[in-house]
Amino acid sequence: MKSNLKTVLLLMIFFSFGLLAGPAAAASSITSGQGSLAKLVAQLPQAPLDAVETADLIHMIEEEKVARDVYSTLFEEWGHWIFDHIALSEQQHVDAVTALLERYDIPLPVSMALPGVYDSVEMQELYAALVEQGRVSLIDALYVGATIEDMDILDLRECIELTDNPDIETVYENLMRGSRNHLRSFVDQLTLYDIVYTAQYLTQEEVDAIVASEHETGLITTPGNNGQGNN
Repeated sequence: MKSNLKTVLLLMIFFSFGLLAGPAAAASSITSGQGSLAKLVAQLPQAPLDAVETADLIHMIEEEKVARDVYSTLFEEWGHWIFDHIALSEQQHVDAVTALLERYDIPLPVSMALPGVYDSVEMQELYAALVEQGRVSLIDALYVGATIEDMDILDLRECIELTDNPDIETVYENLMRGSRNHLRSFVDQLTLYDIVYTAQYLTQEEVDAIVASEHETGLITTPGNNGQGNN
């Protein structure tokens, strides 16, 4: 995968609190803004894909599925509302990338219907590592959530740089906006336990800037407008 799996594996070694945490206070609501994304994308022009763009679409649908499956598993483990809320949002992310794959007649990974199962060996290992860490404690689970979103933002940013198709770029930018909101929510929850999230993929300055900025709403409609803020 684009991001280094070693970061997650090392995180498991040195970040194992083994603490049982009590109920967390509610964070700001999580809204995806995906409702009209499919309509927007349908109005944008298509262009031929190169091998990199095709591989990136397949990579991103599996990465979004990892996020959804991990959060669903951790909700079953801890019953914390944030995992249920964000798992629903990640399903919308999966749906958005699925629509692109169908638009370009790219076959879906055969494992899409099976939770926790992936065509990619690396994604399978990533899922297992994240779930193992997230089952240690609620704090570890929240840290896993922040780490997933940190990774997702970086990977989406790299994918955006490698495509010039406006429909693909628009979807990626909206997924990245969602991931910034998710990162804010997980870091907010960690703050309730006096835990400071240390960036694993982005720079610490980038993570701090995202967390310090406002929750983003609305739909990003203009390719290239992938900064923070309301759109």
